[in-house]
Amino acid sequence: MKFRIDEFLIVVAVVGLAVISLLRSDAIFETIFFSFTLLFVLLSVLLAVGRTGGARVFWTGFGISSISYLVVAHLPDADDMVPRHNGPEITTQLLRRGFNWLHSSTYFKDNNLMPKPGGVFSVQDQPLDFRAQVDAIQEIIDPDNWPSEPFPAKLSLVFGGQQLAVDPFAFCERFMRIGHSAWALFFGWIGGHFALTIDN
Repeated sequence: MKFRIDEFLIVVAVVGLAVISLLRSDAIFETIFFSFTLLFVLLSVLLAVGRTGGARVFWTGFGISSISYLVVAHLPDADDMVPRHNGPEITTQLLRRGFNWLHSSTYFKDNNLMPKPGGVFSVQDQPLDFRAQVDAIQEIIDPDNWPSEPFPAKLSLVFGGQQLAVDPFAFCERFMRIGHSAWALFFGWIGGHFALTIDN
């Protein structure tokens, strides 16, 4: 396989955008990165049709590999979640580990998204005094006050000194979609060079 300097610059730029998007995992970065991925995949199809020689081979391999991965990544997993959160494939498992590492306040345990106490996520905006904490515990113990959902619908995300209301499941879904999109671009790039190797 032969790589050009301009190609490496593009790869570095895409990796940088992917890392920023995974760290933020908000709706804006999910939209930007997923749209960028779809645009790049569509461009690869057009280039595979319009180019000739080695360029056609590369973009054909890129298109086939990236599209195949995106299709697999958006098949429902065991929990009927899309994109895949819970699949046995190594890419999904690496994304789960990455999520646990980057966003340590919320983590995967036994294929479920769980809260970690004292992390980035918090259901309170300000610390409570001891009496208020006792009252809060008594409310939790009372079955009449138990929520219908096993996990709070909204949490506070502290980012850059600001607290934002966050749905943890949507936060995780955005992370996984960005991660799977990055994997699709990676496999497309490898698939393109593999196709060139076979063609030569």
